[in-house]
Amino acid sequence: MPPNNVMTYRLPSFGGTADSGTIFQCSASGTFTTLVNLNSSTGAYPYGNLIQAFDGNLYGMTQIGGSSNLGTIFKCTTSGEITTLVNFNDTNGANPLSSLIQASDSNLYGTTAAGGASGAGTIFKYTTSGQITTLANLTGALRACTPLKEYNSLIELKNPTGINNIVAADSKLIVYPNPSSNNINLLLKTPVTNATIRITDMTGKEVISTYVLANDKPTSIGISNLSHGMYFVEVITEKKTEVEKFIKE
Repeated sequence: MPPNNVMTYRLPSFGGTADSGTIFQCSASGTFTTLVNLNSSTGAYPYGNLIQAFDGNLYGMTQIGGSSNLGTIFKCTTSGEITTLVNFNDTNGANPLSSLIQASDSNLYGTTAAGGASGAGTIFKYTTSGQITTLANLTGALRACTPLKEYNSLIELKNPTGINNIVAADSKLIVYPNPSSNNINLLLKTPVTNATIRITDMTGKEVISTYVLANDKPTSIGISNLSHGMYFVEVITEKKTEVEKFIKE
């Protein structure tokens, strides 16, 4: 049985007071709560999934609605406070049908199904400082561009040493930003107490060792004194050890 404090959050495309979709929460014991009724102002008819980002908030996109009626990127707290972050306006993309991802650099990435320079959609980055940047204007027949009309999500590939590493959605340890030059932040999705943190280089030599209590918030570790290269960070608890790698720039 899952613990009682586990919550599930979903983003159905229809239903709610405006029949434009909702954000709902369901506990492991079956308590169902509608957090947000989506509408033309917040954005409507989402087709992708929610993600829970490093800051603990929920992020998603809607296909239409917003100031230009071309869709939005939104943030929603787990208590149901929704904020529109981006109103798609055709120039920066339109009508997203996909899900966002948060990459190891802490930024959000996604695609739109229309808009952009060719009208066939965009690949974009949304930064933690609140700026959206078009990374690519996709080409192809409008409403026939296969990568976008499939309800897709991007994946992150990290290839610093010739070995591809796909960031797993079920990873218990999150290390960000990655790569980094000054500090890394560690976050365990399952809070623990009495955890030891070890950072080792590629030879297995321990370069940093520290200790953390009640790791239910990000733990920041300074790495400015480390040489450039790849390192491994271990979070060791009584039950198990979680390991991730990061790049010191």
